[in-house]
Amino acid sequence: MAAVVLKAVGLGESRIGELIADSMARGRKPTVGTLAHAGQVDVRIAAKGATPEEAERLIAPVEAEIRSRLGDAGFGAGAATLEGEIAGRTAALGVAVLPPA
Repeated sequence: MAAVVLKAVGLGESRIGELIADSMARGRKPTVGTLAHAGQVDVRIAAKGATPEEAERLIAPVEAEIRSRLGDAGFGAGAATLEGEIAGRTAALGVAVLPPA
């Protein structure tokens, strides 16, 4: 079994559900579901395979499609945090983010 959790911000769980409704249809493989948190929504994609690699291969095209549909609302996956992603993206642009005084 393998799973990927994508993170999104700026769209509510219901809107994300609309965007990926076909991926969340009952009986689809891999399975896709959403979970709302304060300020963000997780999209979990899970699959079973004979090997972990096979499960990951099943997840890959669905993950790519969902990332595409989320667009700029998607900010990371797994253990990524919004704060960490913002810091990384601003640093890549050469912008310093200062902590509160």
